[in-house]
Amino acid sequence: MEPMSESATETGLRLEEVTKRHAAMTTPAVADVSLAVREGEFLTLLGPSGSGKSTLLRLIAGFTSATSGRVILDGRDFTTIPPYRRNIGMVFQNYALFPHMSAVDNVAFGLRRRKVNRREATRRALEALEKVDLAGYGDRRPHELSGGQQQRVAVARAIVFGPRLVLMDEPFGALDRRLREGMQLEMMRLHEDLGMTFIFVTHDQEEALSMSDRVAVMNEGRIEQVGTPLDLYEHPASRFVARFLGDSNLFSGQVDAPGRLETVTGQHRVPADAGRGECSLLVRPENARLVPPGTPTPEGVNRVGCTIEEIAYLGARRRVVVRFESGEQGIVSAPARGPEELRVGDRPYFEWKPEAGHLIEHEPAPLDQAGVEVG
Repeated sequence: MEPMSESATETGLRLEEVTKRHAAMTTPAVADVSLAVREGEFLTLLGPSGSGKSTLLRLIAGFTSATSGRVILDGRDFTTIPPYRRNIGMVFQNYALFPHMSAVDNVAFGLRRRKVNRREATRRALEALEKVDLAGYGDRRPHELSGGQQQRVAVARAIVFGPRLVLMDEPFGALDRRLREGMQLEMMRLHEDLGMTFIFVTHDQEEALSMSDRVAVMNEGRIEQVGTPLDLYEHPASRFVARFLGDSNLFSGQVDAPGRLETVTGQHRVPADAGRGECSLLVRPENARLVPPGTPTPEGVNRVGCTIEEIAYLGARRRVVVRFESGEQGIVSAPARGPEELRVGDRPYFEWKPEAGHLIEHEPAPLDQAGVEVG
């Protein structure tokens, strides 16, 4: 986790060792999370179902109270401040629109609750609808709008009062793929236009990588790693992050000499200063290639024997699943049309350059009171 300097957190959101425990659960839903969110950035909380990302979002919004820790916004402790006094906009997965109200009245609802007069609330609501490309749709009720249009109304309602933060809890989950991709582009444009801080929750890796300034990967209530999409994909700090973000080939073993990793698949060259002790070597599928038997091995290149088990055509690329001689499975992203045909049952070599791999040092297993490894 990156350190939180004062300069980075004078404005913006800061979480300090935030924990949430439920009475019926043996483990906390959120455990000791510390995180700095910079003013104006687009941060995504990414993780599988049950990782704690939605609970963390609700803690920030104030809908759930923290068991311990602090939520600080612009230097002020908001931990016990009720949601309606936090000046935070929220977009829910189910939109939560009032079915009996028009789009403009749905957007203006929060303003009216804040004692803004009807005329001014309507004016600002119409402006917000225009920002999300719904000018002229203000008189329509939710059932007269498509799913994507309803989602835009929910976004307009969240931004209409100029909040310090906009929180979004898997807002595109109910949309089909094509509409979802269009909404992703719209959300990025809106974030750039408004300059507000967006915190976005999703379990979709592609969505997180394509939209975000930074991503916080969550697992079992904790943040595994925070970084730019490029950093997380190319330099994951743990096996979990490596596996969760895209396809991965992981070779586990021991660095027994500088630049050399001993694994069950053989001895592999790695950068000399890449790691030590028990490690996993990550090779992304696009950084590996399959070469026919008998092909001369270029100097310094790593090579492992394998058998092709499955080939999936994905348009411009093919996803090729292989089985190494050690019994472990691997994946290669190959061009749809290559110099040689690939067939299930072929026994090529799986090949990659040392600099294309990333070494992940294993964390020591936790010990019980007797000093025995657990888990």
